[in-house]
Amino acid sequence: MNDVYSNWGFKSSPFEPAALPPKETSAKLVVGRDKEISALAKRILNRPKCAWGEGPNGLGKTSLVNVTAYKLMIEYFRTGEGPFNIPCLRPFQLKPDQDPESFQTTVLIEVAQTLIGFARSLAEYGRVVPDTKHIERWLNSPSFNQLQGNLVLAGFGAGIGGSASVNLSRGFVESGLRQQVL
Repeated sequence: MNDVYSNWGFKSSPFEPAALPPKETSAKLVVGRDKEISALAKRILNRPKCAWGEGPNGLGKTSLVNVTAYKLMIEYFRTGEGPFNIPCLRPFQLKPDQDPESFQTTVLIEVAQTLIGFARSLAEYGRVVPDTKHIERWLNSPSFNQLQGNLVLAGFGAGIGGSASVNLSRGFVESGLRQQVL
């Protein structure tokens, strides 16, 4: 990163293209693309459920997909009809040096985080919401808690303390993540 941007308080260059997230503000920012959004929505809603876009980096392909997916989700919330689509909050792509299992884990974690993130919206629209508290706690508060105590003799009191450390083990990720998300 250029030091000029950090001196101005930015974490990175404000001029790098970034996809618009699947949110209401993004839907308001994408103007003049109704034809493309409609065509993409039809491809997503009908068989075969395969939609693609091609073009140079920074053209707005991911933003268009995110806004379309967001609009489909809001339409379902509003009407309760048709298939239920939830846009993932973070894009991901299989990399040449990534094994399929780790990619699958990445996708499952993102699906879980997306469901957790939109659970409140589902409830606001009166839709049935699965209980996400246990998986949210499992994914976002993965820590080992440790209780410590000591006793001092000769007239002095006892002390109890504790600590927590983040669980980064493979077992955490692999111990039922797939079953929990599905």
